[in-house]
Order: sequence, then structure tokens, then C-alpha cells
Amino acid sequence: VLVSMSEKDATATIINPINNQSYALEPGIVDVMSQSRDYNELLWAWLGWHNNAGRAVKEEFSEMVQLLNKCAQENGYKDASVVWKLGDYDDAGIESSMDALMAEIMPLYRKLHAFVRKKLYDFYIKKNSSSSTTKFGEVAEEINKFEPDGYIPAHILGNIFCQHWTNILDLVLPFPGAPPTDLTSVMKKKNFTVHKMFKVAEEFFTSMGFQPMTAIFWKESVVQRPADPNVKMVCHASAFDMVRKDDYRIKMCAQVVEDDFHTVHHEMGHVVYFMEYQHLPRIFTNGANSAFHEAVGDTIGLSTTTSKHLKSVGLSSDDDEDGVTQNDDLMERALEKLAFIPYGYIIDKWRFRAFRGDITPDQYNDDWWRLIRKYQGLNAPVVRKFTDFDPGAKHHVPANVPYSRYFFSYIGQFQFYESLCREAGERGPLYNCDFYRSKKAGRKLGRMLKKGNSVPWRALMRELTGQSDFKTSSILKYFKPLSDWLDENIKDVPIGWPSGDE
Repeated sequence: VLVSMSEKDATATIINPINNQSYALEPGIVDVMSQSRDYNELLWAWLGWHNNAGRAVKEEFSEMVQLLNKCAQENGYKDASVVWKLGDYDDAGIESSMDALMAEIMPLYRKLHAFVRKKLYDFYIKKNSSSSTTKFGEVAEEINKFEPDGYIPAHILGNIFCQHWTNILDLVLPFPGAPPTDLTSVMKKKNFTVHKMFKVAEEFFTSMGFQPMTAIFWKESVVQRPADPNVKMVCHASAFDMVRKDDYRIKMCAQVVEDDFHTVHHEMGHVVYFMEYQHLPRIFTNGANSAFHEAVGDTIGLSTTTSKHLKSVGLSSDDDEDGVTQNDDLMERALEKLAFIPYGYIIDKWRFRAFRGDITPDQYNDDWWRLIRKYQGLNAPVVRKFTDFDPGAKHHVPANVPYSRYFFSYIGQFQFYESLCREAGERGPLYNCDFYRSKKAGRKLGRMLKKGNSVPWRALMRELTGQSDFKTSSILKYFKPLSDWLDENIKDVPIGWPSGDE
């Protein structure tokens, strides 16, 4: 079942009715969603992917839930959700921690949502006409209306899954006259290649005292889509420990663009973790928990995205450090990091409900959108039916990959980051800390990485950060200047959305 779903996920395509070309998720659909400002073209791409990729795996997903639950019960567990929680966190009650963290993040997220909704409503509804009739054909489904105090339509946030909103930065910049560095343009002007992006990421880790990538890594990693169109590949970026000496690899369809620059650092963070704990007995060669593994590269990424760091490595010529640049930079990070957190929360919250039998297969899609409306304040652009299966359009669902690791990592990475910043002697604002070349910070991080999962994760969290659990204090501190700015600039803007889905 899992192999069949994964194959359908890897090979799903949609047809462009204008040029009759077939679009895979990457780069075709991703490029449309990130670059287009045509409301109806975005609707075509969103509908095409969710209808084709999602519906294709609905029946098999239901079968997989039954099989996973049967396996769990035969091993003495109530259902598969308990296995996931104990396996990743050694804590069957970890869902309560998710709920509490989400509640602490929501006030700041609602302010970001209100500001973004206002900007998108002004652009798409006030300035442009969004009709259901388009050059891509007439949409037969019933359109969900975009209201200035309601949900944001899910197809206009620059990402097919609405997990990151950075591709709409140009529409929501606090100060459009002084935008953050366009890293994609800078890299292309400097004739960057995909290989160069990987070398830059490697140099950040080695500057902190970590080992360089191995010869096998450079020889065997697949970092671009194969030129042969007959070769099918799941482009979702992943890192692999091949359980052989010096054999670590990354697989992704990288391009010289800003998002992939950050993804390269993220995936290389996994490889650095692999290499640091490789001396341990095999039973301990894993992250302290899966969220730690996801957080390592992103912690480095928080440093590499600062204006301070980009200047130090020649990827920015911006000399402006005033509040204009500050809030534009923080808005970009909020669209990437803060916007993700409710999404990261929802996926496993929904799957736990499916595993527990709280929802039946004919309720899967309705419950998915209930959670998205409740926590993300978004809605499907058209009315969805119980026969649809929109969660199945996300790779991690048909691939059966737990997702709470990303939710926790997006909170924990700020704790890691603040700790390494202080270790590196950085005393300025948290949002502009850069621990590049700090061997001291590298040693502190390395001590944690070298222990793999031979020590309980809460003990390692306490050793690295001084806190024994995931906490929101660091992420809220990081975004405090933006939060204050939003308070002043959304005074006349509705905050929140309808609460009928409680």
C-alpha cells in the first residue's frame, strides 16, 4: 500500500490546457504557485494538484490506517498514534504539549494573518477582478468567497500547501521601497550553481569546527532533477545515512533559488548530525528525537539568513540597519517560520484523529478543512467534498512520514539558536545574530549531536538550552519587534476569523 501511494505521489501531474504541457509538482506547479499573480491561474494549479494527487491515494490511505492500527494493537498499543508518540518522544502525552504550544503561538499568528489578509484582499479583490472564468477554463465548483474579515483562500499564499508564505513577500512588505536582499538574484549575478550552494553550506558548518562532507557524499548525492524525462524522481528533499562508512547522501531537485539555498543548509544539517553520532552503537545513531534532527539545519539557517551574515559572505550589499530593513527582514522570516507552525501542527493532529477512529474515511476531508480553518484561518478556494482527499496531496501523508517533528522543530530551532548566539558572544538583537565561524558555538552544538539518542531528549535540551522542554519564549523574543510593529499597523484591521469550526 505504501509503495503504491508513494509511486502515485511521485508521478502525479496536471495538464496545462493552454499549451497542453504536463506539469509535475516540482518545478512546474511549484513555479506557478510561487510566481503567478493571476488568481485564476493559481486556482487551476491548486485544483489540479489536489484533485489528481490527493484523490488518487484516498482508498489506500484508509487501508493503511487499518493496517497500522492492527499492527499497533497486536503489539499492545491502543492505536498507531500512540506508537508514533512513544517512538518519537517517549511520551504518549506529547499531543498535550503540542496543544499548549499552539495556543501560545496563536496570538502572534493571528496578527500576522490579519496583516497578510488585508494586503491580499486589497491586491486580489480591490485592485483586480477575480472571476471564476479564466483562460484556464471555467471552474465548475462553487467558489468560496474571500471576505476581508474571513478566511484567506488557500491558493493565493505562494505555496501549494500554504506551509510557507515567503513567495508573496512582495505583496505584504511593510516597507516595499526597501525590500530585503533578493538572494536568488544575487546568486544568479554571481553565477552560482547548485554545487556552489552546497559548498557554501558546507563552509558554514566547517567554520564552526564540523567535518566537511565526505567524498562519497559528493559522488553519490543526487541534487538536481535528472535530465532524462523518463526518469521519475520524488523531488522532496531528503538526507540519508546509508549505514556504511562515510556514506551520507542528499536527494533533491535543487535550483539556484533562495528557498533551495535554505533547504540545502537544512538537509546538510541532517548529514552533520549523522556524522557526529556515527561512532555510537547503531541503536543510538539517531537524533535525540526527530524534531532535533529537523532543527539542526534550520538553526544554522536562522544565522545564514541574517543581513549580518549575508554581508559577511558577500551575498548582500545592503548597508541599511534601521527599522525599515529590520521589519522587512522579520516579515520574510515570519512568512517562512511563523506561518508554518499551524500547518505543522495540523497534519499529525488530523492523522492522530484518523488513527484513533475519531473520524471515518468519509469525514477525512471535511475534518482536514475544519482544522485548517480553525488554526490557519484559511479555506479551500472552492467547496470541497467528502470524495476529495486534500491531505493526500502532501508528500508526507502518502509516504507515511510523521509530521509533528516539523512542528516541534520550528519552535525548538529558536531555542537552539538563542543558546548558540549567546555561546558565540552575540549580544545584539536575536533576529540578527550570526554565529558563523564561532568554534565555541560549534563545540556546544557538537556535544549534543555526538550523543545521538543515547541520552533522553529532555536532558539534551536542558544541556543545550537550559530548558528541559520545547518552549515558545525564544521564538516570541525573536519576533518581538515585528509583533510590536504589527500592533501599530493593524489597529483598524479585523483580527481573527469566523469561529464556527470550534
